[in-house]
Amino acid sequence: MALVFLTWLFWGWGAALLAFIFLFSFAGLIWIFSILVTGLWLGRWLSRTANWNLSDLWSVIIGVLIIALVIRLLALIPCVGVLAGGLVYMISFALVTGAWIRHGVVVRRASI
Repeated sequence: MALVFLTWLFWGWGAALLAFIFLFSFAGLIWIFSILVTGLWLGRWLSRTANWNLSDLWSVIIGVLIIALVIRLLALIPCVGVLAGGLVYMISFALVTGAWIRHGVVVRRASI
């Protein structure tokens, strides 16, 4: 919101609206693709734990299938199943966003 406010302050309403649309769309893309990143992490962890030698593609496939299975099984619970599945999506989004921010901080500290 601070970026949209600064855009409005310096360039007006039109540019602020475009900045808002861009940032909202970017957050939507992160929301959609966060399951893939979390699935990759889960697949790599499972392959490392089970001493399998899997490629990244198979790690993504296995991880996303596990996440999808958990969400579908949670959806079978009456009254709270859909909310619990949404919570899995929220946790995935938070993990990916946090990892992205942490990566930016680590890269910035390494370049100093």
